Amino acid sequence: RSDILSESAKQLPTVVIALLSLWSPHISTRAHFYTKAVPIISAYLSQGNQGIKLTAFSLLESCHSHAPRSLLQETERIISAVKDGSMVSVPALAHLYEIQPEAADLFETHIEMLFDFYEGRYAGTKTFTMAESVANRPAMAELFRNLARANPAVMERYIYRLIASTRDPTTCQSIAQALYAMAEANPFALAGLIDDIKDAIKIVPEQTPDLMAVLGLLGTCDLITGGDLARYMIGFAERLDRDTKKLISDLSDMAARGTLTKDGKRTMEERVSKNEMLLPVVLQHLRVTGAAHPRVLTPIVNRLQMFQASEAKAVREQAFFLSMLGSGGSGAGVLRVTMDAEPGFEIEKEAVFATIYTRKHTPWDFYYEAPKALRNTQVPLLLMNARFDGKMGFFGGVVEDEETLQETLCRELREELNYEAGPDLAGFEYLCSHEVPSERMRTHFFAKEVTTEEFFKTERGAFEAVHWGSEVVGLVRVPLFVNETAELPDPTGLPNFLRGNFHQGVIEELFYVVAAKRLISLDKLEAASVAAGLQLSRLVPDEDGEEEEQSDDEA
Repeated sequence: RSDILSESAKQLPTVVIALLSLWSPHISTRAHFYTKAVPIISAYLSQGNQGIKLTAFSLLESCHSHAPRSLLQETERIISAVKDGSMVSVPALAHLYEIQPEAADLFETHIEMLFDFYEGRYAGTKTFTMAESVANRPAMAELFRNLARANPAVMERYIYRLIASTRDPTTCQSIAQALYAMAEANPFALAGLIDDIKDAIKIVPEQTPDLMAVLGLLGTCDLITGGDLARYMIGFAERLDRDTKKLISDLSDMAARGTLTKDGKRTMEERVSKNEMLLPVVLQHLRVTGAAHPRVLTPIVNRLQMFQASEAKAVREQAFFLSMLGSGGSGAGVLRVTMDAEPGFEIEKEAVFATIYTRKHTPWDFYYEAPKALRNTQVPLLLMNARFDGKMGFFGGVVEDEETLQETLCRELREELNYEAGPDLAGFEYLCSHEVPSERMRTHFFAKEVTTEEFFKTERGAFEAVHWGSEVVGLVRVPLFVNETAELPDPTGLPNFLRGNFHQGVIEELFYVVAAKRLISLDKLEAASVAAGLQLSRLVPDEDGEEEEQSDDEA
């Protein structure tokens, strides 16, 4: 009761602390007491005894957590306690704003005072020592973080007063999170802080994840800023990788020489662990920048290859998606190799795929509305499938235990296409192999040229395949032509097809067979790749390859 508490306050502050503490469980179990209790408890914020204030604030936070609006009318009293120099008020103030954003207007009117208090220039009715001011900064930083999350536009005016605190290990995390909240709302407002954030990463490396998150958002501002930050983040990731490899090598060498102490081993292993945890985080924030401006990733696609061969799955996945963004969705995460090449990493599985194609078909022969020239046009046909996962691919699959590549391909063609290739794969020609580091897999690709009649017969028979309707849900004829007329000024046909959703490595195999067998001219293939936003140089066979060139007329 208020009269009992008031009487006790006059006699002995410790009694008040005891009574307030005894009161706590009754408030916690009787929710309807919150509204009545708050004004009584708040009255003790004006007491000179710090113990009473601390206990009162603890009780007010308890009220707040159960009834968020219960302290709204007491916000001014709490701020006044801060003005009067109550150090114990600050943690409660930070917590108050976190769970009660409705008090925004009241806080905005006092925000200058709060910053002065944070920077040690406001003492209220009390003069603080330097030690007291430093001890108070972490709680104030949490307050500014909560203010930024609730009202980032208001806090934008104070970004240059906040940024210096990123160099303080005790406040860096909260301030970095405040900057992130503001960057989410308006990254352009923080573009001038990039160099300061980079410096903070050097000074407070343990807060690199939060600071990198801010840089990732700032990279979305414009193409130039995104490019600069993309180069910075990929360079940072490379340094992490080199440092980790060197630490592992040093650990091994020192252990072999017998010079590795127990403390030294623990320190080096902790650094390795931190680097391994941080690397995928850095790549993840680079991906935020790349998603906004994919062009900034194109120059660093080759630098991402080393991460696609990483032992850590999280690193491989981030590097793969970054490569996909930087290469327009193809030539990413896939390395062309020969069948017997020494792998750059441990191969966990192999797969084999194949297609059939024919060179001459007149698809518009009976399309009487089309011009005669178009009706007489012959185009090649190449067969693909619509997969169960919604992507397009070729016929084939993973090599099972004790199977050869030939046996796997025969089985897969029979199951998915109802096609009997024969044990010697008669007519099928090996074209290329690819490594997919993110999947620890090597794939091999075959193709067979057939007559137009056999092509149509295979299509009709595919509906009887064992896996038709399960693994394979449809057949796809690749439109191997590029239409560009006055009526259709934008290239259609193959360019539109290439914008579809393909399984990993399929684009590479498709371009390889089309280019190697000259199913269409390289000029048309290049036009299709440019229209689809792909890099032809990463996909076609080398000019000095073994494929015999054909003229356009022969093709």
